[in-house]
Amino acid sequence: MKKRKTEISLFNALLCMVVVLIHLMSAPMQQLTFETPLYKCFLAVWRLCSFVVQAFIFLSAMKTFLGGRSEPYGRFLLKRIRTVVLPYIAAVFIYYIYFVNIEEYFPFEWSDYAGYVVRGDMAAQFYFIIVIVQFYILYPLWKLMKDKLKPAAVLIGAAVINTVLGLYSYYWLDKLFNGYVFTFGDRLFTTYIMYWTGGMYAGLYYDRFVEFLSKWRKLLGAAFALTAVLDVCTLFMQKLGVIAPLHLDMVHALYSISAILFGMSLMYKIRDRKIIGAAVIDRASYYIYLFHVLFIFWLDKVIMPVITESIGSSSTTAEFALRALMTYVMCIALALLYAFIRYITAKVKDMRHGGGTG
Repeated sequence: MKKRKTEISLFNALLCMVVVLIHLMSAPMQQLTFETPLYKCFLAVWRLCSFVVQAFIFLSAMKTFLGGRSEPYGRFLLKRIRTVVLPYIAAVFIYYIYFVNIEEYFPFEWSDYAGYVVRGDMAAQFYFIIVIVQFYILYPLWKLMKDKLKPAAVLIGAAVINTVLGLYSYYWLDKLFNGYVFTFGDRLFTTYIMYWTGGMYAGLYYDRFVEFLSKWRKLLGAAFALTAVLDVCTLFMQKLGVIAPLHLDMVHALYSISAILFGMSLMYKIRDRKIIGAAVIDRASYYIYLFHVLFIFWLDKVIMPVITESIGSSSTTAEFALRALMTYVMCIALALLYAFIRYITAKVKDMRHGGGTG
């Protein structure tokens, strides 16, 4: 089994747990109003957690190009189809069957299912797969850019594209096409291109990257704290009608960059510590990412009503804590199951290999 760099494994596992928290907060936030203190707490935490997709894209690029790695395009795509695309297609099918048979939202239609696969809107987290597949398809472009262009030119160009065609695309489309609203901007690679290219160069020059993280950790921590406060304050000000939302995405982008760099610097600092379960969660993180929302749906549909009925009414905080406990237990169980399946598969391969050479 291929060994991953510990700090990358730790950060990936942390991001996996954070994205679960984001979706756990969705239900209580829908039940509360902005005026309640608990909603404000959830909103602040949600905002600070919502850098995870950008971080996953950064890590994916970093792992793709780590240490100057390069693969033939066909082999690269086939590997991603097997490990990313096919599990995603299967996950969408399982969710679709759930909504057809358990929730009874709509009748089964193959064309309907195919639409959900292509759009990535069967569940809240699936848009990430649509985005990352675009980066995979453009693999030859990234190789060409790293070979032919200077890193500074690529990073600056990516930041401009990310800003104009990503963060402010809705603004230009509204002005140019008289109020047209494009609802799939979060599924286009241009919205995240600076995170991908940043991750690409972090992987290509990994030793220099971690040296930078170590040298400037305190400054990165200060930037993280400052942008976190700014991000939350501007969001609340927009909610209260004090400021327009035009530049909120830019502020959040600055926070996301700071969170990624500071998060990686912390993971690098604690890389020698034994974090129980982190490696297992890291290995299973994609499947946890795919299926945790389905578990939350099932939990809210089947289990929570039974618990509420048996113990009577409970507070939003207590219900959230119980849902979180059960969901994270499920995540750990899924990670252990995945590790067990990989272990058995590896043993079978070893036995076959040994039998064939004996």
